[in-house]
Amino acid sequence: MVPYFGSQRWALTNDCITAILEFVRNHPEFVRSYRSVYAPDEHFFQTIVANSRFASVAMHVEDPGSATNQLGPLHQIGPAADRYFGNGDTDFQIAASTSKFFIRKVASSRSVQLLERIDRELVGMTSAEPTLPSQGVHKGFS
Repeated sequence: MVPYFGSQRWALTNDCITAILEFVRNHPEFVRSYRSVYAPDEHFFQTIVANSRFASVAMHVEDPGSATNQLGPLHQIGPAADRYFGNGDTDFQIAASTSKFFIRKVASSRSVQLLERIDRELVGMTSAEPTLPSQGVHKGFS
């Protein structure tokens, strides 16, 4: 089986999901092999689908290295070396300039001013409205 990788956020048809579940059921050795790999969410399903009958209809995106982070159709990912958006004006300008629906790679402890500015200037929320869940909720999520 040829390994493939990609985003862990993608859309699948019911038929494709059924095929994945069938493959997992019939190949426990494949599932076991992913118990100790780095970032299995970025290649487990991709490898199954790309080696299935669904490969011919899957959308392929060339990998331009770290620029891949900016190709997602629905979300914007922080371009910094540590991959998190900070509180600076440059990060706000990047977030404000995109047509993406979501922003990823923000953390309550590191991006609070950015998130508040997005709420205020892009979403139109007032300071009286809640902007962040309790401290630490975002920690560990990408």
